[in-house]
Order: sequence, then C-alpha cells, then structure tokens
Amino acid sequence: KLVSLAAHSGSIQAIAVSPDGSKVLTGSADCSARVWDSAMMTDIDSYRALLCTVSAHSRSVLSVAFSEDGHKFATGSEDCTIAVHSTEGGETL
Repeated sequence: KLVSLAAHSGSIQAIAVSPDGSKVLTGSADCSARVWDSAMMTDIDSYRALLCTVSAHSRSVLSVAFSEDGHKFATGSEDCTIAVHSTEGGETL
C-alpha cells in the first residue's frame, strides 16, 4: 500500500521496516528521523501513526536501519555523523 506521509517538512531520503514489520523508519532532508506504527499509517491522518521523532543531526538524514531485535535504530547523516537511538521514545544512546 502506498501512503503519503505529510509529517516531514523535507523529502524522505531513507526508509526501513522493522524486522517484525510493525514499524517504519524514515530519514529526511529536514534533518529528522521518524518512527511510525505501520498498522496506523493512512493518508488521512499520518500523525496518528507517529511514534517518535529524533533530530540528532544538523544535515539531511541519508540512511536509517533497525537493529535485529527492533529495539534500536541507527541514523546516518550528511553531517558525517551516525547516531543510535531507542525505538521507544527515540532517545539517543
């Protein structure tokens, strides 16, 4: 299913699906990464599906990936940094 996400203010540069398929992770030119509940993603109200937002970078987020267990995710940025975050709440680890 194709869904339009209106929550990023820049283009989506990277996307990943959690190992169990329950979450979708997006990285954007707006310097943020967002975790979404895949079951709640609809064109009507994408904000309801938003679980957390991280803004750990000063430039575009170009790569994203979930850990094998889905409890963490990594972001890589055009600012030459990599960050690891908790899927629950988005805290930088």
